[in-house]
Amino acid sequence: MKKISLSLTLTCLLMTSPLLQAQNGAATTPSPSAAQIAAVDVSSDTLDSYAGRYRTPSGAILRVWREGDAFNVQATGQAPQVLVAESESMFHVAGSDERLVFGFDASGAATYLDFHSGARHTRALRE
Repeated sequence: MKKISLSLTLTCLLMTSPLLQAQNGAATTPSPSAAQIAAVDVSSDTLDSYAGRYRTPSGAILRVWREGDAFNVQATGQAPQVLVAESESMFHVAGSDERLVFGFDASGAATYLDFHSGARHTRALRE
């Protein structure tokens, strides 16, 4: 099983999506900045199991996929962004403090992702 180190950096555009900005979210616990967190290795099989489309309550789609050594997210109408692994299920958007945390059903399949940006929290369900 090949391990992939996800430590690429790009600027963040994910929260510039008007669809995501319109979300009302609950406060979240402040987290360390992305610069303070070291990237961890996550297997390509694990990353591939997270790949798919996740829909927010407003209807925006977050597409998640692996392309070579890069794990990516793209919000509706936005440029793709690289995700950096903090753990097997938690990632931050490269160059930002925004986080995606994958959630699982009883069988262990990823069924949703939680997007955290400051005090904003949005849950997107897998389609």
